[in-house]
Amino acid sequence: MESYPGSLYLSQDRSLGIFVKHEVNLAVRESIDKVLNGASTAGPRLDRDVLRNLSRIVGEPKPRQDENGPPTVLSHTEALYFEAIRAQFFLRDDLPNRIKRTCQVCHNTTIEDPAQLAQRAADIQRSYERTRFMDRLAAQGLSNSGHPVEGIMRMLYTPPKPSLDFFCPVCNGKDFDRSRVTFCPECHNLRDESLLIQCPQCDYDFVAPVRERIWTTGANAVREFNVSYKYSAISNAARALDINMNNGQMKFLAGHIAADTSVFGVARCRLIDNRRRNTLLLVTSAGICWCSRIYLVFAPGGSLKWEEVASVSKTSNAIDDVRLTSRAGRTVTFGSFIGDGKALGIGVPGGVKAFDTQTIRHLIARMKG
Repeated sequence: MESYPGSLYLSQDRSLGIFVKHEVNLAVRESIDKVLNGASTAGPRLDRDVLRNLSRIVGEPKPRQDENGPPTVLSHTEALYFEAIRAQFFLRDDLPNRIKRTCQVCHNTTIEDPAQLAQRAADIQRSYERTRFMDRLAAQGLSNSGHPVEGIMRMLYTPPKPSLDFFCPVCNGKDFDRSRVTFCPECHNLRDESLLIQCPQCDYDFVAPVRERIWTTGANAVREFNVSYKYSAISNAARALDINMNNGQMKFLAGHIAADTSVFGVARCRLIDNRRRNTLLLVTSAGICWCSRIYLVFAPGGSLKWEEVASVSKTSNAIDDVRLTSRAGRTVTFGSFIGDGKALGIGVPGGVKAFDTQTIRHLIARMKG
């Protein structure tokens, strides 16, 4: 599965920014489309033309968006609308969560706490399992007391599971329309709108309490995007080289990148010293790191900063290997490279077009202390 870096949005003066992960970006787009399709809003009416344009802006990002490309700058109105949509993901967790159940026959309305419903279902299940356990004990007792037939019949008998269906207290119907509702923290009136911006009764601002959790400085948002972009680029390259790469390997490699780290490339090879065949090698401006997998299990690797590398060479009995010697006298040898690696060239002056064994040796020789 290809990894996407997410999206970066800046305010009109670029002083504020928002970085959202790819899955959150898709959820925001879905919320905007729901409002365009008629979802109710608590607060001022939103301009549909601005919403349509924002829906296009928040469309699915390109998987290989360049970190040095121009960021998405929102107009003042677009930023306010994006803020209102993004706020829903935070304030819904902060406000009381209730379910409004409306009978389809008589339209009687009931407000329920989903946590209590889940607890009720769990209590019913535990009571049923306890009854089944007591029946099995009774069946065993019958068998031990000389009544094997009755014991077998008791063992085979399965009591019906108690129903979890809810019936309307007015008409006894069981078909309902369900919707999520909450209450205004200021006037405590029921709010059943899909988009909460401002309470119609008391003018309470729903967005204000979570505004600081939405925005950050423009510089911080750019740094967050840069890290995510590099993470996605490394993940996609490593996955293309080794389809069986596990999450432990990716977490290990990602732990060696930062917003200002230049990522040269990724290669798949064999760690000669430890006889590990499936090794991923990451070369960055900070140093070199590697990790392996044994079958599908993560095997911890190692890393060297460039100032720790004394020399780079190749062994006498192979032409496709890379041997590093640290200033402490330790040697690490990588060989049996599987094809060419993936040259990412993120932050590399002039870029790196290929990432074969010779290129890796030249890079290390140039970067070492």
